[in-house]
Amino acid sequence: MAFDFPSSPTPGQTFFDPASGARYSFTNGAWLQVASSPVLKGTTSDAPPNNPDPGQLWWESDTGRMFIYYNDGNSSQWVQISGPMGVLGTAQAYNRIVNGAMQISQENGNTGGGTDGYHAADQWQQKYGTTATFNFVRVQSVTPNGSQDRIRLGVTAADTSIAATDYYAIVQTIEGVRVADFKWGTASARQVILRFGFRGPAGTYSVGLHNGAFNRSYIANFTISAGQVNTDTEQVIVIPGDTTGTWTTDNTLGLYLRIALAGGSNFQGVTGWQAGNVFVTSANTNGLATVSAIFELFDVGLYLDAQATGAAPPWEAPDFASELAACMRYWQKFTTVVFGAAANAVGAGCYYDQTYSVAMRIVPAVSVGTPTYGNSSTLTNGPSTNHCYYSITSTSTGGFNVVINPIYNARM
Repeated sequence: MAFDFPSSPTPGQTFFDPASGARYSFTNGAWLQVASSPVLKGTTSDAPPNNPDPGQLWWESDTGRMFIYYNDGNSSQWVQISGPMGVLGTAQAYNRIVNGAMQISQENGNTGGGTDGYHAADQWQQKYGTTATFNFVRVQSVTPNGSQDRIRLGVTAADTSIAATDYYAIVQTIEGVRVADFKWGTASARQVILRFGFRGPAGTYSVGLHNGAFNRSYIANFTISAGQVNTDTEQVIVIPGDTTGTWTTDNTLGLYLRIALAGGSNFQGVTGWQAGNVFVTSANTNGLATVSAIFELFDVGLYLDAQATGAAPPWEAPDFASELAACMRYWQKFTTVVFGAAANAVGAGCYYDQTYSVAMRIVPAVSVGTPTYGNSSTLTNGPSTNHCYYSITSTSTGGFNVVINPIYNARM
């Protein structure tokens, strides 16, 4: 043996060999091996025991990973049985997508739109350059996971010939702080898993992930077969971490997700990681070619897969209140704000400070529409990340007020 038992032991004294994980008891004048401790504990800097009993558990306290010493009849080895923040053999459960179930639509509700940059739901916008026209809208249609909402794209005028600069994509921008632990742009870059529900015509479409500078891109294709036409499908794409490029980890744009239905040669690349701003491959179908074509997106998740399981966690519907707060970090509005005062001198000022429902990502752009003035003029504002200061000026000796419907926009 590579260790020495204690000298002059007393009956019942125990001894633990840290190298093997074995435990011994001094019984009837001899050291006898007894069952190992149910769970041994260490960190990633510690080596698990060399020859423990089959079924012995090893817990890495710094990563939260659990291993079991498994004997299959031919050999024995440590096998991981769980990872941090997840269930057995899956990626983490924490979804880095905001509003992945499309529950929140503060700006447009269930009203569709066709403009470039239009948000069918919070954090979900359409981006395009094409002669085709669209209706981009949130709809209530139960998903296979039980979510109540999804976003739908309807092609209202076709583009049958995709030029080099033509494209269409459904987009989400993700803040750097939400994906900082991906460690992209370093030698320790970690794998992630993208999962989403998709419904549409037969064809091959693309997913693109990009850094904030749009000079690093990842492309993957997914296909809707003839048997899957206009049915709900789940797409799962395993994405290796990018060890190259600059990926921000602060409150700026950290990751840009595109789900592309068409793209011209200016935006074509190859599958996998590469330099440049590309998000389709040459295999991409022209999803804009048919009037009345319908595409739907739902239940989108992006998960850290630090242990490289290759499996997405079970879908979890987000808590509505928490998801609303997450969305308000980027965009929020108030129904009405009224400033008023009693009799006063002409030129007197009135001041109001409005606290946001949620502190915002950055100092937001403020829009008040067309103010309705009552004996007043000259509305000014001074926003910060958690409140906005307003002032107006009296034009009469009577009471004065202004009515506004402010919008605060801190989107990326």
